[in-house]
Amino acid sequence: MTGGVVIRSGIITSALLVCICGAARAQSNAEVYAGVEFDFSLPGARSLGLGGAFVGLGDDATAAWANPAGLTILNKKEVSFEARGWNFRNLVTDRGMAFGPPSGIGFDTVANLQDAEYNDTTGSPAFLSFVYPGSRWSVAAYRHQLSNFQARLQSSGPFLRTSDVRADPLGEIDRVDPFIGEMRLKIVDYGGAFGYRFGEGFSVGASVGLHHLSVDARTRRYAYVPALPPAVASRPALTGAGLRFGPPDFSDANVNIDEQEHGDDTAVAVTAGVLWRDPGQRWSLGGAFRQGARFTFPSEAHVGAGAARIGVYRPGELVDQEDIKFSVPDVYAAGFSVRPVEPLMLTFEYDRVRYSQLSAENVEVYGVEEAPFALNKQIGQLIRQTLVFPDVNQFRGGAEYALVSGDMTVLLRFGAWYDPDHRMRFESAGLTSDQVDLVKRLPVLFRPGSNEAHVAPGLGFAFRHFQVDGAVDFSNRINTFSVSTVYRF
Repeated sequence: MTGGVVIRSGIITSALLVCICGAARAQSNAEVYAGVEFDFSLPGARSLGLGGAFVGLGDDATAAWANPAGLTILNKKEVSFEARGWNFRNLVTDRGMAFGPPSGIGFDTVANLQDAEYNDTTGSPAFLSFVYPGSRWSVAAYRHQLSNFQARLQSSGPFLRTSDVRADPLGEIDRVDPFIGEMRLKIVDYGGAFGYRFGEGFSVGASVGLHHLSVDARTRRYAYVPALPPAVASRPALTGAGLRFGPPDFSDANVNIDEQEHGDDTAVAVTAGVLWRDPGQRWSLGGAFRQGARFTFPSEAHVGAGAARIGVYRPGELVDQEDIKFSVPDVYAAGFSVRPVEPLMLTFEYDRVRYSQLSAENVEVYGVEEAPFALNKQIGQLIRQTLVFPDVNQFRGGAEYALVSGDMTVLLRFGAWYDPDHRMRFESAGLTSDQVDLVKRLPVLFRPGSNEAHVAPGLGFAFRHFQVDGAVDFSNRINTFSVSTVYRF
């Protein structure tokens, strides 16, 4: 079978199903997940101002979550509180032509793919803890806002050329469905931690947390007609709103498929850590394993009113129902800190983040595999197989300089860290050209992003019993703002 015949079959099947190969993320191929980038950062303004390089330091109450072995450093009872805000810059493929030149007809005039950027801001109490120290041990209870993510994306429906040249010598023109996606994701962890010190320098610790996830996501795909690629001669007539070469029609009456994911779930996850601290308090080494929680929530896809324009399904009909599995990535961390001179502390950390766990159990949510066509089983399998997250290696570093003035110490901080691109992307390794043609829409919306360099200045004021810290983490994709307080007694 030639690639042209296969892609023609794929397009026909796609049109009959009203939807097929959108972008996917976090075990679901709903387009709302395309282009967003989840961030699961350590708590505390002090940690943020050190670039998150805290596992090898672990000397305040946030160690209950970051590295519980560090709790043994504390010699007074502590209550800590943090408030945090996030600004997310989410990208989505909006328009343009992939795999060839634009036709110049109607809306198809943009060469190459172009992204649209959408900004969303959230904020919440981020960390609350109480630490009770003993002579060689410490216990802690905490609440940690692991994620507070929000996104709203809109795509006008980019075009792409397929390998079928029978209708057009440059390749037949297909189009990705225009869509609007909205998502709100929150994960809160309630836990307890314990640390124990052996001798003067070596400590171990562990924490157990009950994580609660709530998700509210919706993706609406919009119809265009004709569903099948038209012959060259008829294309100039198809440039009106809601037509194949026209601007998208985002009206409620033109919704083709309405896919929604709403749910709550709880799961238990653990953290284990070790810390070796020089008795002279000049350096320390630490390591931690933070297990990610595993959640499940439901997805339903219903046919919208716009499907009547295509005439395959009845509006309101349920076309797919799935259980989505969402896995917070496991993290393996190692770090060290050193005081080369008394006022200055340097800290460094390496993290291995298992983002691939987010795509370990992908599901297809638009009814492709449920349709009564033999080819659809293969297409559904390819969707689940080719949409993947990469594991990444993060490198973090920070510095803290103490200026003592009477009863007050001013703490100047600066941190930086490197976060390789971990957006979900289409991976075609091992596929034949015919298989790639079947899911050629995937790489249009599911493109790799860019690596991110974060810089994080911070400032703290410490008194005998009280401390307040602030920090900001800047990057091209996510900005984080934090203020935290600690009271010791």
